[in-house]
Amino acid sequence: MRVMIVEDQTMIRSLLESYFRAEDGYRITASIPGAKQAVEVCRTSSVDLILMDVQTENRENGLTAVRQIKAIQPKSKIIVVTSLIDCAVRSASSGADSVNPPCTRCPAAQAGSSAQAMRKPAGLPFTLSTHRVASTVSEK
Repeated sequence: MRVMIVEDQTMIRSLLESYFRAEDGYRITASIPGAKQAVEVCRTSSVDLILMDVQTENRENGLTAVRQIKAIQPKSKIIVVTSLIDCAVRSASSGADSVNPPCTRCPAAQAGSSAQAMRKPAGLPFTLSTHRVASTVSEK
């Protein structure tokens, strides 16, 4: 599975890369800091799974990039990975296949979406959680 990671924080991007490198069947096609770069990569390369931050390098909007990428590569799975707690921002992430970590106050959660299903999005060999990132960072 070809994976692209879009995250402006180098430490978090490296951590996500290490998760995929530890698993068979995943190849990191691109690991980049900017949402605009992600759209350009998708114009020239096929990507199966994208982890997209909400706000990337130069305050670029990852949610705008999600919509643009889905128009270019509708079969790509996109998971929005963010530390933002604002449910309005999360609700604006329509077009993404998952938002992680989930917000139980968001309309999608209130409509009956399973928070557990959102914690381990399809296609990921691991769960994404603030706790896992924090504990891994503190171990280094």
